Amino acid sequence: MTNEQVAYNLAMHIYKNQNSDGYCSKNVCNLCFNKIYNRLLPSVEKKQKIEFIMPAFPFKSPSEDKCLSNIIIDKAEEVSISFLSKFFAKSNKIYSHGVKLNIFSDGLIFSPIKEISDDIAIQYSNLMRKIIKTKNATNYINIISLDILYNNIEQGRELIFKKFGNKLDTIKKNVKENKLLNNTFNSVHKFYYEEIKGQFKDASNCQNSKKAKERAYRTIQAADALSKFIDAKYPNMIRLSCHSQPCDSNKIGFHLVNPIDYTNITPWHSVGIKIDKSFKLVKNDDAKKYAQLKKDTLGLYYYDSISHVHVKNIKYSAKELPPSLR
Repeated sequence: MTNEQVAYNLAMHIYKNQNSDGYCSKNVCNLCFNKIYNRLLPSVEKKQKIEFIMPAFPFKSPSEDKCLSNIIIDKAEEVSISFLSKFFAKSNKIYSHGVKLNIFSDGLIFSPIKEISDDIAIQYSNLMRKIIKTKNATNYINIISLDILYNNIEQGRELIFKKFGNKLDTIKKNVKENKLLNNTFNSVHKFYYEEIKGQFKDASNCQNSKKAKERAYRTIQAADALSKFIDAKYPNMIRLSCHSQPCDSNKIGFHLVNPIDYTNITPWHSVGIKIDKSFKLVKNDDAKKYAQLKKDTLGLYYYDSISHVHVKNIKYSAKELPPSLR
């Protein structure tokens, strides 16, 4: 098989898992496919290991509407890692010189913004590593986190923001003057307002809206700094995003669970629910209406549907962060 054929087969494998929801509706988009193929071919020709990097899996949302209260990690993450491990196991069969996914667990970047302790973000990424190990997937899935890169987490954060970040005043000015960024800000603000309502139930709507607005500005600042940091530190890795991407983006939108079951919801904003013999990701508020909470052999909580008839009432959707943020 020629290098071109190998690169084509691997590119098609990745293309079929591409998340371009809301952007590219074509059955086969040459622009999207060629973007993947052209990034893979040079490595295939040199018989080099191909590595992807994707910022994702920070920590569970603090909103009780979306996630179980006081649970670091649950079945939702295991469902996603199970899917990803199978996907990259097949990738390594297509390309024998190695294909690896590096997940940049970015919780320690966003923990101060969401008022989450660094310890919770560290526990989360460590438990993710344990799940990957149980799937025998350590050869092709790796977790990178700030506590691994820097001995002092706070200093690491400061270095990233100082070198790659813009000041908040600059972010606010750009949001005001740039229509596209303003739309992104409004989406993030709305997203955070809904999340904060589930986190601070006793606060007024005005208080929650004000807090959501400040979080939105800081999130745009942090996401932009992190993206630039990743590009600088890992220039040879192919950039994946857990959000849908436009055809001309330098990132490849990538599904975290089976596209057939995809519901535009991430594992860290959801819980796992067992329906017949398979699992889906849904919001906690939806799952608990129709299912019983159980624990699997790994000690991970999940919901087991009481009645398949009632499950059809569950809304398989959730408002997610705009694609430009990761």
